[in-house]
Amino acid sequence: MRPIDNALEKLLPEVLNLESFRFRISEISTMTGVSTRQLRYWEQKGCIAPMDRTDPQKARMYDFRTYVGVRIMKGLSVAQRSRKDGRRLK
Repeated sequence: MRPIDNALEKLLPEVLNLESFRFRISEISTMTGVSTRQLRYWEQKGCIAPMDRTDPQKARMYDFRTYVGVRIMKGLSVAQRSRKDGRRLK
């Protein structure tokens, strides 16, 4: 391992705290291209879960792991639809 890789490995968790990333449902929708309706459906089915609601407005908040999960699920659903249509992914 190169010295820079070792230094980054030690420093990255301090600099990039993934627990601090929180997104409202509309932000997750915008960032992923998944509708808020689809997000609520996946939530109802247990595929994703919002964080505990602590703000006064009781808005749905999602963490970074959920964001990544939504991106993956969207990619899988697009791939599945493309296969059903007989198209290849580019």
